[in-house]
Amino acid sequence: MTAHEERGRGRGLSFSPACATGNAVPSAGKKDSEGNTTAIFRTSECGNRKKESFAYNAENIDRYCGLREGDRHWSSQFETETNVLHISKRIVGGMKSMLGEWPWLVSLMFYETAEEIKSNLVGKHGNRSIFIPPTIITYYPSGSRRYHICGGTLIHPQWVLTAAHCLFPAGSHIYLSPAPYRWRVRAGEYDMLDDRTDHEDIDVEAVYPHPDYNAKESANDVALMKLQKPAKLSPYVNIACLPRDDVNFRSGEQCVAPGWGHAEAGAPNITRVLHHVSLSLMSKNECKNTYDRARERYEAPYLEIQDMMLCAGAPGGGRDTCQYDSGGPLMCRSSNQWYVVGVVSFGYECGDPDLPGVYTNVSFFTKWIADIVPDISLMS
Repeated sequence: MTAHEERGRGRGLSFSPACATGNAVPSAGKKDSEGNTTAIFRTSECGNRKKESFAYNAENIDRYCGLREGDRHWSSQFETETNVLHISKRIVGGMKSMLGEWPWLVSLMFYETAEEIKSNLVGKHGNRSIFIPPTIITYYPSGSRRYHICGGTLIHPQWVLTAAHCLFPAGSHIYLSPAPYRWRVRAGEYDMLDDRTDHEDIDVEAVYPHPDYNAKESANDVALMKLQKPAKLSPYVNIACLPRDDVNFRSGEQCVAPGWGHAEAGAPNITRVLHHVSLSLMSKNECKNTYDRARERYEAPYLEIQDMMLCAGAPGGGRDTCQYDSGGPLMCRSSNQWYVVGVVSFGYECGDPDLPGVYTNVSFFTKWIADIVPDISLMS
């Protein structure tokens, strides 16, 4: 990992067999029925839920997007049984989320072959070892592995919004690639080591990084993933609302960023249970001035806050997104519905009081999204 990456730029960079697949879930020191071994093991006690079908269309999307499990208007669309696990600082300075609190958040899981793992050595000459990412990993009998690396947001049952930088090599993640076969999306995840809550793993059909993404400047840091099939909507899985012209969020507004990322810079692993943090939107001028001063501090002349970026943080610091939160949403609420206004992009020294987190401003990309993602009324 480069010194630049260690300071927190690019916050993306767990997985174990899904309960929904019917595979046995590994217990400590054992393999599942397919021979897969999870590096940190889960307990298995899948919650049973009865789900009635629900489908979005052009008439109901504005009414139901951005609603959560606790909202009766959303939960009433499904007949559910009580789940045995309904629990009320990743995310730096954050708090534990409730089950179903952020139903559009997904985990993006990346696949590496055994040959790639063996060839990716880190450390100084004479004391080199295989790179083990500080996240939750599943190892397969073939020697390959898959692991959580970024977050994403369901904006359509078959489409995920995330950060472009999650898709390209960075630091020790030298094999990152936008190739669809590399990726799997997990919807409905809460506790990555506990299968008492359902989740669904879906392979990726197509990946669309923004054509003008600039890694050096972190400009246009946004991407879309098309899933091979729509995610199953439930009280715990929904889509977030995209920004609208008639819904405005001003500087000082309290918004929320969820994720499983590191609770502090350099943490040994991600947080197993979903957390979230409350952050204040910052004015463009204030953010720009803050990062202008940071150019000299970090000797980063290319670092500039551009129009397609927005900033959010906390007075005094201590609250922020961090590594392995990249690609996840910054969400603001209006009339009890949640809008994805930002995508976790980059920052320095997680929780630094002088440097807020920087997010891709989703409102700048709604036309690009609309040109790729089919109208909700065309969904099958």
